[in-house]
Amino acid sequence: MKRALLVAIASGCTSVGAFQRAETLPPRAMEASIETSLQLTVGRDTFTSVPMSGVRGRFGLSDRADLTVRLGPIGLEVQPKFMLTARDARVIVSLAPSLGGTFVAPNNLFGGALHVSLPVYVGVALANGHQLVVVPRLHDAVTTLSAGQVGGTVNVLSIGGAVGLALALGKIELVPDVGVLVPLTTTTWRSDLPTGTALGSAKIAVQSNLTFSFRSQR
Repeated sequence: MKRALLVAIASGCTSVGAFQRAETLPPRAMEASIETSLQLTVGRDTFTSVPMSGVRGRFGLSDRADLTVRLGPIGLEVQPKFMLTARDARVIVSLAPSLGGTFVAPNNLFGGALHVSLPVYVGVALANGHQLVVVPRLHDAVTTLSAGQVGGTVNVLSIGGAVGLALALGKIELVPDVGVLVPLTTTTWRSDLPTGTALGSAKIAVQSNLTFSFRSQR
């Protein structure tokens, strides 16, 4: 049972990418998307690959704000986006903080993962409505597992980013991108051991993504 719980929480792994344009949706516009990803995790002596997928809905709230609700690798995620520049600027900058997570609780066990991310979207206008998207980000992930009086929590603070192309094809948009997430610190709390913080320690994640988006309007 403990192994099954660990596998369930591991499926809510950190995801990194651009996935969308830098600008917000216009008011009352809607966008539905399918995200496909392949993540490579690299440690000192390990290398694994994990295919992932997700779906999302994005909704225009005002001329400079929209809201994304995503169901994907980290569970349920909510991401508002705030555009800091004019919509017709050649270089668009937006701030898009996100909060997501998942949990399971079979019998007397509990496992959960919480992810907080602060990406900055920078979009550079290209010909024919396409856009180069660069997304640096700060990411924090907390994972916890407990069984009665025994348990532990791991917090990983990471820095990373993504580079991609938003290809405008009418109401359909394709966004291929590549992202990377590098751990800065890993802090562990365990009921049977002292608390400790290590630099790096966790695995580096490299992820390729392809997003298909369908918009109600531009």
